[in-house]
Amino acid sequence: MADANISSRFSFHPELLYSQKGVKYDYSNTYASGGISVSQTETGQVRLSYLDLPLLFRLKAAGAFFEAGPQLGLLLAQNADETYTTTQKYGVGTPIVTTRNYNSTSTNGTRTLDVGYIIGIGYQLPQGFEVGVRYNGGISDLSSSNSASDKTRNSVFQFQVGYLFGGS
Repeated sequence: MADANISSRFSFHPELLYSQKGVKYDYSNTYASGGISVSQTETGQVRLSYLDLPLLFRLKAAGAFFEAGPQLGLLLAQNADETYTTTQKYGVGTPIVTTRNYNSTSTNGTRTLDVGYIIGIGYQLPQGFEVGVRYNGGISDLSSSNSASDKTRNSVFQFQVGYLFGGS
C-alpha cells in the first residue's frame, strides 16, 4: 500500500492485495409426483482467489480515517467442491439414492475481471500502524453467462491490520 497526501486531511491510498472470497451453501428440495417422492440436496463451497487493486481516497482526522473508492480484481484461481444427492422412492419401496461429487479448479464460466467498490473506517497511529474495517461490494456479475436471472456478485466484510512505513 501507499498513502500519497493530497492535503493534510485527504490522501490517495492505492493497494495491491491477494484475496480469497467464496461461498458455502446447503440447498434441499422435496417433491412428489405420480407416486414417486424425490428428495434432492446440494452442498458445497466455491473459493475464488484474486489479485485486488483498490484505488482508495482517504479523509483523515486525528488518526481516524474514512476511505472509499473503486476496486479491480483479477481472478487467479477457482476451486469448487460440491456434492449432489438425489433420493427417489416409489410408493413404499426401497429408496434409490444417487450421489455425485464434483470438484473443479477451472475458471471457465467465471469472469476474469471483478469490478467493485470499497468503503471503510479505521485508525492509524503516527508511527504507521493501522487497523480498520471495510465493506467490499461487487458491481460486476461474476458469471460469464448472459443469464438475466442469476446475478452473482462478491460481497465481503474485511478486517485489516497494516503498517505504513514512514508513518502517516
